[in-house]
This record gives sequence, structure tokens and C-alpha cells, in this order.
Amino acid sequence: MRRSASALFPIALMLSLSALTYWLDLTVNESGGVRERQASAGPDFIIDDFRVTRLNQAGHADYVLTAKRMEHFRDDDLTRVASPSLVHYAPDAPPVRVDAQRGVVTGNGDVTEFYDNVMVSRGAAGGEPALLVSTDYLKVLPDAATASTDHEVTITQGRSVLSGKGLEYDNRTRVFHLLGQVRGRFQRER
Repeated sequence: MRRSASALFPIALMLSLSALTYWLDLTVNESGGVRERQASAGPDFIIDDFRVTRLNQAGHADYVLTAKRMEHFRDDDLTRVASPSLVHYAPDAPPVRVDAQRGVVTGNGDVTEFYDNVMVSRGAAGGEPALLVSTDYLKVLPDAATASTDHEVTITQGRSVLSGKGLEYDNRTRVFHLLGQVRGRFQRER
């Protein structure tokens, strides 16, 4: 009898472990697995009328990002924003402002993408009239103070208009590069 009981012990242990594994699998899938994945399809937090300010080493605002609504999604670590506005400040120059109907910010904030009716504006300075850029998509790297798009762009400064497909902009040097299909009309201010 002792021999048969000792021979059955490993089988009984394996059956117990199998039953425990099956029970744990059912418990996890019922209490959190599937339901938690479905719930995370929506935002994990929402903020209305939010404002984020990035300060430089001197304690002055480098840029400010505001939006009417912010929704963060844990699954892809993206933040979707409604009516975003990004104002980038540079020493001894008027600020550059980017407005759009919607946007997406990466988890670490390195990239902000603006969509639909994107308007970039820079105030008049040094005898130059104000500048306005319009497009339907713009990718901004706020820390690098650069922006780019591969979509149609129109740049208006005073009575001069320049358009093309694709743009690269460096806010530190204040230089625009249109990438292709460039057309323009330049008129002096009176």
C-alpha cells in the first residue's frame, strides 16, 4: 500500500497544479484581462482647459502648450488634444504660435502633431510684417524648436504669398525651407 501511495503522489501533485493553473487563468481573465483591455481602449484620464509651460534654465517660458481638452491613452502612451495652441518663445524675437483643431502629443512630449486648419503666426518685428503659415498638418519638435510637414503650405507675409508642398522650419534661426512645387508672389509694403 505504501508503494502505490508514493507512486500516486506525483500524479496527484501534477493534477493539483493543473487545477490551480486553470483556476488562476479563469480568475485573471474574468476579473481583469479582457475587461481591462476593453476599458483601456478609452482614455485613462481627461483634463479640460489645460496648460503646460516648459521653462528654460533661466526660468523663463520656453514654450506653452494649451488645449480645451486633453485625453491620455495608456495603451499607446499618446495624448490627444482638442483645439491645441503652442506658443514658442525666443529671445529678442516675437513669439511663434501654432493653432489647430486637434493634435497628438507623444508620451514624453518630444513630438506634437497638429491636424486640421493648422495656423502658424509670428508677429511683426524689425520692420517686417507679421507672418502667417497655413497647412492641414504640422509636426513640431518643441525642445528642438523645429517644425515640418509634407503637406501643402501657404506662407503669407504682408502682401506677399508663397506656397509649396512640404516645409521645414527652425524657430531659432527663423528660416523656412519649402520642399517642392514652390510658387510665390512678392509685393513690397508701402
